[in-house]
Amino acid sequence: MNKKNSALSPQRWRQRKLTDDNREIHVVKATFHIEAASVDRLRLFLGNSNGGTLWFLLTAERAGALKAEAYTVDEGNESYAVLPAAESGEGVHRSAALPGEAKAVLSRASLPERLMVETRMVGKTAFIYANGIFLAAYELKAAIDGDVTQAGTVVEDTLASVPQLVHFDVQHKPGKFMHISFDDTYDLMKELTVNETRYNSLFDHEVFAYLRDMHEKYGAVFSFYLFYGRTDDAFTMSDMTTKFKDEFATHADWLKFGYHSLYEDTRSSRLSDEEMIASVGNMHAAITRFAGADSIDKLVRFGYFSVNTSALIALKRQGLIDGALTADDERTDNCGLSGAPLRIVRHYDSYADLEHQLHYFRSERRFDGCDSSERMVSQLNALRDDGNNNECYILFGHSVLEIPITAALQWACEQGDIAFRYPMNIERDLRRQSNRHLTNEA
Repeated sequence: MNKKNSALSPQRWRQRKLTDDNREIHVVKATFHIEAASVDRLRLFLGNSNGGTLWFLLTAERAGALKAEAYTVDEGNESYAVLPAAESGEGVHRSAALPGEAKAVLSRASLPERLMVETRMVGKTAFIYANGIFLAAYELKAAIDGDVTQAGTVVEDTLASVPQLVHFDVQHKPGKFMHISFDDTYDLMKELTVNETRYNSLFDHEVFAYLRDMHEKYGAVFSFYLFYGRTDDAFTMSDMTTKFKDEFATHADWLKFGYHSLYEDTRSSRLSDEEMIASVGNMHAAITRFAGADSIDKLVRFGYFSVNTSALIALKRQGLIDGALTADDERTDNCGLSGAPLRIVRHYDSYADLEHQLHYFRSERRFDGCDSSERMVSQLNALRDDGNNNECYILFGHSVLEIPITAALQWACEQGDIAFRYPMNIERDLRRQSNRHLTNEA
């Protein structure tokens, strides 16, 4: 329902448009310096040239607690309509993130000196963070017609002082991508080692020959997720032959290896953080030895999707991982996620824990049991037509099944707008974008 509010008068409020092109926006970051005379509320906006505009309001409810609200504004009628949140954060109102004394409104005592507000677009949904803490998500389909291509701040003209905008950064949509990976590939690596004299080249092996053919024909990229050893076998990844290291290193742009688990039956959640650091570190050392450091994939699928959040944070701090690939089903033991983050990654295919710089992508489909090209194409069409799909097609299996894999790659190329990329490179590429301080008063 629309509500009248004279405070929304265009004579009182002014939008500062800080973007200057028509590219679809993926991330908006705005950092404010809060001073004693600053406004008691912060507003940002998203919109496009079609006239659709959504304002975000951040207000302090109590010490260290920020409340996010979103609403559409009709400046002509001086009315607004509140947009209900699609998902609200749980346990995000923590004084450690926003320290200060209890206040009824967002005041100087309840804010840090710097406040960074980040909006991340996933499909047609906006996720709002303050200083890395997830606050809420909003479906924009009804509020903004078309793609989000504009963003900026909303300033109250009547105040003597406003929060100083010290940094503004826009990152544009990375585009659709497909990634294919294989779990439990210990036996393949052992066979390559035991029978190394049979192969003059890595690509004399039928599996690697097939994958190279798929890369050359379609541009596909692949990952192998390994367990370090088997409980009933003396062979470990540290024993992997180095005969093919130069070839692995040469093709590291499309063939990588990553951690899966310590042994075939290991659930990483049962290991301590220190044990996880040692285990993943040993795997990286082994991969570096037989394939080179550039062949390491740092956004991986953990065995049984079972790993503690504390371990992920510890591994990230050590530079060993960038995040995790989550389950393709509704299991509750899913990469340490629970509450709102777990619901988000299931429904929207990705979730960013900005506080710890961990990124999660949902594993979409398994090749296992898919015995026909038609079935694979049908599954991919369903993903494409899902309105909440984040346009990341992450496919996996436990063996290299040529029929569904070839069908998936051919389908992706026929779409015409799907690239083949590693999930770990998505955020790295976004950080290379910079559109800071594109100030353009509206």
